[in-house]
Amino acid sequence: MASVRNFEESVRADAWYSNGKPLGEVRKRTRWLRPNYLRLDQVGPTDTYVLYFDGSSGWEILPDKTVAILAGGELKFAQDYLSGLNLNLWLADRDPSRVITSSGPNVIVVSIKGDSSQGTEITLDPVTFLPVKETDISHSDSNHPCGSSKCRQREESSDWEQMVLCPVLPHGGSQLESN
Repeated sequence: MASVRNFEESVRADAWYSNGKPLGEVRKRTRWLRPNYLRLDQVGPTDTYVLYFDGSSGWEILPDKTVAILAGGELKFAQDYLSGLNLNLWLADRDPSRVITSSGPNVIVVSIKGDSSQGTEITLDPVTFLPVKETDISHSDSNHPCGSSKCRQREESSDWEQMVLCPVLPHGGSQLESN
């Protein structure tokens, strides 16, 4: 894993308004190059944008086609996005800024040292030890309220065999490149 030098992922999703009415299709492409270069391209009915981040600064092209330097909440978003990439999460034991704990059997929690406001809880299959569920936990803040004191977002993983056998998925997936 540590020899991976770039990562690319394409995702297609159906989006809905909060009232349940269909909004349309959203496509997102994430590209990461070692050590810390990130580019996000998202195309959707109401949220098309491009973001570039070099690990310390960057820019974005907003839906209205204006270019903005990353600052404040947008800079924090890019920093968190980069540190939250699965590859960086999987290598968390090599990062001295991360803390790894366990909240129960077959469950590990990765968080930032000195910041208990966010974390990622990973549930492992007891036989294969592959991740079967990932839960991002974030205590709400004034920039991203969620109506309760804690937000949880879950991602279920059950198609590991397909992902391992098929390095490029035709309708979205991930591609890793190593030395």
